[in-house]
Amino acid sequence: MPANQLPETLACDRVEAAKMLGLSLATIDRLVKAGSIPHRKIGRRVLFCRETLLKWLRGE
Repeated sequence: MPANQLPETLACDRVEAAKMLGLSLATIDRLVKAGSIPHRKIGRRVLFCRETLLKWLRGE
């Protein structure tokens, strides 16, 4: 598979989540701290499932 056609990953980090949702990093951090946005912490990293974020955004 060519490098430019790699499948999109299931998870994204804070920066990718912010871009995807059109929010600032500070807003993402506040939502994570408040437990208002679905996420997983793996060590120091905060990861988001792309599909779950889209459902959250739609209010599902």
